[in-house]
Amino acid sequence: MAYNKNIRILSNRISMSDNNVDWSSLINKVVAKATEVQIAGTTSEFVNKILENVKAGQSNGGLKGI
Repeated sequence: MAYNKNIRILSNRISMSDNNVDWSSLINKVVAKATEVQIAGTTSEFVNKILENVKAGQSNGGLKGI
């Protein structure tokens, strides 16, 4: 909900701009880049890797290097 409000505020400010920068395109690129990161998207892969490391004999599962 707050996200949509912030986008609306930014859009209003962008449309009132006196310069020739395409702020809408720039903001869309920033939002697309910022939202492509999946923090929990690889959780199962990460856990499986740690379990494999423990199974292979690493007592800390390889977490020390993280």
